[in-house]
Amino acid sequence: MEKFADKNLKDFNRGVSFSENQPECGSIAALCGSLASSLGIASLSFSEECNSSSSETSCSGYLTNLETLRTYFLFLVDEDIKSRVPLDKSRSTDLSDPDNFDRYQASLRMACSIPTEIMYKTLECVDLLCKISEICAPSVLPSIGCSLLICSAVLKSTRLICLSNARSMRDRIYAKTVSREFEINFDSVQPRIDSVLSKIEEQFNP
Repeated sequence: MEKFADKNLKDFNRGVSFSENQPECGSIAALCGSLASSLGIASLSFSEECNSSSSETSCSGYLTNLETLRTYFLFLVDEDIKSRVPLDKSRSTDLSDPDNFDRYQASLRMACSIPTEIMYKTLECVDLLCKISEICAPSVLPSIGCSLLICSAVLKSTRLICLSNARSMRDRIYAKTVSREFEINFDSVQPRIDSVLSKIEEQFNP
């Protein structure tokens, strides 16, 4: 089966609108994570500061880690599509049947697995971008800021996806754990994002 991550931009966009087993929210979040990583790579590539002996080693490590994230996020685009197949199938069954209902419950957890992975990889991306903001050239700081804004949206989106699935989970303790997991991580990283964004904006205020 052709991977959506291998499609050109026009076909991908059309696929979101019309294809069966098309990319949905999780896949879009993964794509955005990949784009945020790409912007981080570009920011380092055009930063002369990274050519200095004091920053060269750390920049090399940041580039390697961002490239790993970029490609992994693209992999998750199609993984999210596959993870939702059991849920789509189970929703069309008679859920009054205990066996069907059990499969439905299992599929809800599976549908949360990739958005949760996207969330954790986005946290890694945020950490790298914040560190890069301290050593990159001022001219590329807007790209770092844009990347961080994208990451913030990805974190909010993946949380919303999992909350929508958790709502139908029979195991309410598990459902609340899913919700809390996202809340804790978002609450811990958003202040850091906001702080870096404020510093970036201060440099460009007229």
